[in-house]
Amino acid sequence: MVNLENHRKNYKGVKAYLIARVSDESQRQALPAQELRLKNYNTALSLDGTLYKFDETAYDEKKRKQFSDIVYNKICKEKNFCIVVFDKIDRLTRECSSDLARVLKKLVKEGKIELHFPSDGLVFTKDSPAMDKTRLDMGMVFGGYYSAATSDNVKRRQQQKIIDGEYPSKVPFGYLNINTNKRDRHGDAVTAVITDPERSVYVQRAFELRLEGLSTRSIARILNEEGANSNTKHHKPLSASYVDTMLKNKFYIGIMKWNGVEYPHKYEHLVSDSTFYAVQKLNDEKSHKKTQTERKKTYTYSGVARCAECGGAMSSYEKKGHVYLRCSKNDNSNVSEEILNEQIVKVLENIQISLDTLKKTSAVINSRNKDQSHRLTSQKKLVRQEADRLKSNLEVAYEDRLNGSITIDYYNEIRTKKEERLKELEATLVMLEEQDEDVEVNASYLLELAHRLPELFKSSRTELKNEILKIIFSNFKIQQKMVLPSLLEPFASLASDSKCQTWLPRPDSNWQPRS
Repeated sequence: MVNLENHRKNYKGVKAYLIARVSDESQRQALPAQELRLKNYNTALSLDGTLYKFDETAYDEKKRKQFSDIVYNKICKEKNFCIVVFDKIDRLTRECSSDLARVLKKLVKEGKIELHFPSDGLVFTKDSPAMDKTRLDMGMVFGGYYSAATSDNVKRRQQQKIIDGEYPSKVPFGYLNINTNKRDRHGDAVTAVITDPERSVYVQRAFELRLEGLSTRSIARILNEEGANSNTKHHKPLSASYVDTMLKNKFYIGIMKWNGVEYPHKYEHLVSDSTFYAVQKLNDEKSHKKTQTERKKTYTYSGVARCAECGGAMSSYEKKGHVYLRCSKNDNSNVSEEILNEQIVKVLENIQISLDTLKKTSAVINSRNKDQSHRLTSQKKLVRQEADRLKSNLEVAYEDRLNGSITIDYYNEIRTKKEERLKELEATLVMLEEQDEDVEVNASYLLELAHRLPELFKSSRTELKNEILKIIFSNFKIQQKMVLPSLLEPFASLASDSKCQTWLPRPDSNWQPRS
């Protein structure tokens, strides 16, 4: 211990910072003892000391910054001489950056502070002999070594957990870290991961809502209304960014990410692969668009009608229960939606085809599509078979890694290649599914649509009317309350051909519709 008799008269009333720190689980129980020794030291030397406690056993960026804040924002800014007291040298150096230690030693050299280590019997001042400087330096070296060695051990244990399919940190929303009240051979607390019975259902609900086209903001609002809250300390309501992170997290399909590398985990999957990747595809498509729930109110002619005089877009507005269109540059451009609707129906009637022609032409098209559907089904089967083989190979490689037959580097190389191929197969499968859907929504569908267009337009809600107009017209113009239509293909051809009704010009065994 420090010889107190040599210091009593010199330190009476001097301001002091009493620093109690622990940085790993094995030291946590020692924190109260540190506090007691520091208080006794403060009393024995009659210091004007303030105690600061730092429990840094659980990694928390804010907690780790608190000690450096005391050094830089308080100790360094002291105008008068002061003392900084640590119980032992390693309480300064353990989990302490070399820059921080250099700052304190510099302040000592300038005579602004002294470093006291009561349990090591060391008082380090600007006049300390070489022996004391060596003791401090050696203590810092050993403290740094212990810290580095502890860090290495932690990393090795974390790596082993990852190899075993265990996540070494706090699991995401939908799962729970459970304390088993056991300790492993290293003395670390043993935790288990289970599915959170309260929150897991909200994960699945979020993916379902996203597939319905809802925005992350709307999903967050709905989940909060249904009783969801975050798995953070204060259980806050879910935010849009929180939901966005959730929807992109591969943990829900069995893949955890650690230090930038993906690994399979052994916990329950909360979402199917197909659902997860369908949501990612939707996210990509809508990354620069507003989702349906976030758009402004849609009118029948929104984004379709333009002023014939200036070329500007016609905007819709409501007045006394009726909807009107107007051009911002032309005061005489006002026209009622009802007047335009009557004209549009007449245009749509001109691109109708007869029911008899529709049936004959559709029969030929449907026969051709049936063959194409069989071909797509065979292709999808081959893609799924290859994907199943790759997943099986990954499971075998994982088992080989666990029993030591292959190294972790080789396993990571295999896994990366096969997962890249799996992603390609997933994209191929999505493309084939879309093509399969397109077989149904094809020329036959368009013919039937053309046959029913006037009826559909008159009976549809506003949003669907707007979609019909965007499919059929190319930004038609309005001049003096009259529609000047410009039809898109294939409806322009349908309008032309509906006049002559020559849809099947070769009445033989190989009838073909006009292309």
